[in-house]
Amino acid sequence: MTEYDLSGFKPMRFEVEPKSAALNMRLPPKLLDAVKAQARAQGIPYTRYVRMLLEKAVDRAAPAKGGMRPRYG
Repeated sequence: MTEYDLSGFKPMRFEVEPKSAALNMRLPPKLLDAVKAQARAQGIPYTRYVRMLLEKAVDRAAPAKGGMRPRYG
């Protein structure tokens, strides 16, 4: 693999846990546009981007138990 240039490689997060709960929220159009722009800049769907933001916020707010953080699909 040393012959390949992987400098443009972006790590990819695979989501294997099925999503069975839904969330419906209303946002101001400017906020939704900003969220979509940020997701587009990262090359991911905006719904996944919002889920990632929520996961990060929950991980930061929750005290770690035994050094392990909960996993959110």
